[in-house]
Amino acid sequence: MGETVVDERSVGDRFAAMHERLEALRSRNEEMLARAAQTTERVRSAEGRPRVRCNHANEADQVREMLEGVEHELEGLRMAMDTRAVIEQAKGMLMLHRQCDADEAFQALVSLSQTSHCKLAEVAQTLVESWTAGHAPT
Repeated sequence: MGETVVDERSVGDRFAAMHERLEALRSRNEEMLARAAQTTERVRSAEGRPRVRCNHANEADQVREMLEGVEHELEGLRMAMDTRAVIEQAKGMLMLHRQCDADEAFQALVSLSQTSHCKLAEVAQTLVESWTAGHAPT
């Protein structure tokens, strides 16, 4: 199996778009909460008139849930961007040491990750730290 190559620019563009979406959702959520508060105040001040039912609170809850989903995805993208460099560095070290191509080096990292029950980024970080300390991989 080959590694899926992700264009740095497309990840950065997606990250920026998600950030913009997150800000838009936050703004919309604040607007909806303000509208809900205003509506609640108007209903309370309208004594003797029938109570008006609004859906702003439900909409605000839905926006809040969407916002949480976007924040979770954004955190995942940040983590992927942070770990990508060390994985690429470890692949390069394995390619040099084992005289293999990028796919074989990546498969070696994946295999080591699976057999050691550690995350791929942790295995890569350990390999890089070990190599820079003077211990070449085996």
